[in-house]
Amino acid sequence: MLINEVVRVRYRLGLVGEARRTVHVATATPGELYRTLCELVMRADDVEVFDRPAGAPCMFCTRALALGSESSAGQCDEVVFGSTGWEIAR
Repeated sequence: MLINEVVRVRYRLGLVGEARRTVHVATATPGELYRTLCELVMRADDVEVFDRPAGAPCMFCTRALALGSESSAGQCDEVVFGSTGWEIAR
């Protein structure tokens, strides 16, 4: 896991109800945590990590991407889709 790497995460099967297993856009932070664009902080042990789109998207994360919002933690200036997928633009 690289710090500030943009990934898609969702809770592992069995930790939460199926309705809460939406796929979030997140950055890895120190301490094996993921901070999502919708302000969730998720432990690395509790999530599945995807390198491509999968599952139902979190509408709050999707809205933040569409509007070009910053991460609530100030982890990134802008999240853009680049040649290798989603990445942080400084």
